[in-house]
Amino acid sequence: MFVVGGMVGAMIGGTIADKLGRKRGLILSQVMGLLGGIITAISKPLFSWEVLLVGRLLVGFTAGLNTVVAPLYLSEIAPVNLRGGIGVLNQLAVTSGIFLSQILGLSEILGNEAGWAWLLAITAFPPALQLILLMFCPRSPRYVYISLEQEDEARTELYKLRKDDDVVNSEIREMFEEKQAEKEPDMNLWDIIKSSKLRVALTIGIVMHLSQQLSGIVAIFYYVVTFFTDAGIETNQAKVS
Repeated sequence: MFVVGGMVGAMIGGTIADKLGRKRGLILSQVMGLLGGIITAISKPLFSWEVLLVGRLLVGFTAGLNTVVAPLYLSEIAPVNLRGGIGVLNQLAVTSGIFLSQILGLSEILGNEAGWAWLLAITAFPPALQLILLMFCPRSPRYVYISLEQEDEARTELYKLRKDDDVVNSEIREMFEEKQAEKEPDMNLWDIIKSSKLRVALTIGIVMHLSQQLSGIVAIFYYVVTFFTDAGIETNQAKVS
């Protein structure tokens, strides 16, 4: 159910980001994650696997939605010279979360009969913290300027981030040029494939995604303990190998 929720969240993440905005999309995502964590936590005292499935579905939806909206929001509020680095830090945070969950899932910590519900309920804490932090975060200036066409509001939001009139004016000009570029005719898939200007970028993007999938990392995440136990290592040792 987590995977199903993640698939749905990722598929509609772009639409939600465009319809509600980046910040409101993140707020929606965190509310769903908070509800999912709470519902998961009460599944054990209720002795209900159906409640557990609903909670995991909502948590998966949050995870999928975050993979789309969070990087988009970060890239749009970051200054140009830090945009790439902040994108890398976002991915580092994701992998760090996976690593932490693996540690907490050890049978000696929470991955046991007494602690599994608490382990799954921990997912409610990051969304709760995120909701508090989002209260102090500005909206995406790019979204406000380009999608909503509200230049004054975009300047206000951008000034909260930059605190410099010259920088704000420079980035507003950049947004104007970006908005003008969006008025160019849309390209279909065949046009993109034929374009010599986009060929290198397209090739790099395809190769990177293929490399990630063909590396087998997803299978390793799911079956790494089984690999070690099949090799003759005891289960308790395999979990920390």
